[in-house]
Amino acid sequence: MSRAAAETETATTDLKNLVTSGRNRIVITQVDWCPVGNQLQSAQVQLNGSRIAAAAPTQLGPFLPISHGDVHIRSTDGMNYDFQAAGDYLMLQSTDGEVVVQSRQEMWDQNPKVSVNRAGAMRVMGDKIEWYMRPARELYLNGKPIDLPTAPLALPAGGRIELLRSGSKQTLMVYWPNESFTGRMVAYSNDTMDVEVRKIVKSPRSYEGLIGNMDGNRPNELQIRGGDYLPPKPTAENVARMGESWRVRASESLFTRSHPAPVGATVQSQPGIADLDPAARQDANQTCKTAGITDATALRHCTYDVAATGDRTFVESAQQFQQTVAALPAAERAGETVEPAHVQVPPVAAATPGSQGPGLLLPGEKLQRGTKYSMAGHHLIFQEDGNLCVYRTAGAQWVWCINNDPNVSYQRSAAVEMTRDGQLRVSDADGAIVWQAPAANAQPRSSIHLTESGTLELRAPSGAVLWSSR
Repeated sequence: MSRAAAETETATTDLKNLVTSGRNRIVITQVDWCPVGNQLQSAQVQLNGSRIAAAAPTQLGPFLPISHGDVHIRSTDGMNYDFQAAGDYLMLQSTDGEVVVQSRQEMWDQNPKVSVNRAGAMRVMGDKIEWYMRPARELYLNGKPIDLPTAPLALPAGGRIELLRSGSKQTLMVYWPNESFTGRMVAYSNDTMDVEVRKIVKSPRSYEGLIGNMDGNRPNELQIRGGDYLPPKPTAENVARMGESWRVRASESLFTRSHPAPVGATVQSQPGIADLDPAARQDANQTCKTAGITDATALRHCTYDVAATGDRTFVESAQQFQQTVAALPAAERAGETVEPAHVQVPPVAAATPGSQGPGLLLPGEKLQRGTKYSMAGHHLIFQEDGNLCVYRTAGAQWVWCINNDPNVSYQRSAAVEMTRDGQLRVSDADGAIVWQAPAANAQPRSSIHLTESGTLELRAPSGAVLWSSR
């Protein structure tokens, strides 16, 4: 065939027998045994006669140190805060489910008031990568242990992983197909881990998670899962509630191994940097400066970590953070702040009437089905069957459910929300009210609390009880 003929030839293929339910991917490429140049001029995909636009290619920027030290979070748009909690957390996910990044936080053995990353997990399209630091350093692929790779390893769904070594530090690089996303887990000799991802400059995907949505807008960075955005300078209580909403649910966990401690176990109080022993803080600060830590945020993190744990290995995490942040454009580093200095996650003590302590739910927050919202030794849960119930956490003893009223058709329940106008509301798929409290005289900014006896109370801002389950 002549070159001119090849340049004008067209071909059509019907893919209907290859299309399956759910999301389908069509990749168009040129295959030529004797290539002399790209002869593919254009390609179109049509669905039921209508043209489908091709997805724009992903553009990646430098790496972001999203979870590091013991444990410090840096959001994708540059907000820093401490997040001391035990459990598995959804750091970031694409709404199409092809990118998922989860971290496992455990309390530090010698100081159970601070936490560290002991494992990380990532979904790479159809593959699942897990890396555990304890009891032994092990790598899992699709639920089964494998040897740490000595060369780049191709994954079944098209991604790849690679292990890099630098002294005692090991870095597991994780690449999605066509490098549409990249993550890495950095392991240190004290069996702690930092989790990082490449910044998304432009992508057909949208993202959400504990570290934000990667839209470049810092003020809208912190969002309760399925609910409100928090203020750009959040209180410790708001960060606690936001973090708790992104705790990994059993149905979405990438971890084959269960968490070694109860996932609801968290510290009740924790020291801020000013609360640490002055001598230990001064010594840690000098140790970090001697190691070359000059970035203000990295120095603050390093000083805290070394003083709180007594382990100088955390200097390496601060060095990693400093190097990673230094590679970011100056505009993205401008105005970074650490807010707040320390966080309690979640609030576990029952507030008393008249107090200004944090409630169980924030105004505008929607309950995630199957998630336990804990307080005072009890938890509130929106069950899979649609019932809204309170249980004593120890022994899972039932206390109360909305179907205590036999007239409540709880099976219709599709959503549970603490509304901004002050009502705990259960609604069906059409938005019709299934059950709500209080029935009348609601007050804005009211909050939900659980008492030590398991009573669910809705309290006005003044502390007055507007409604009680007993």
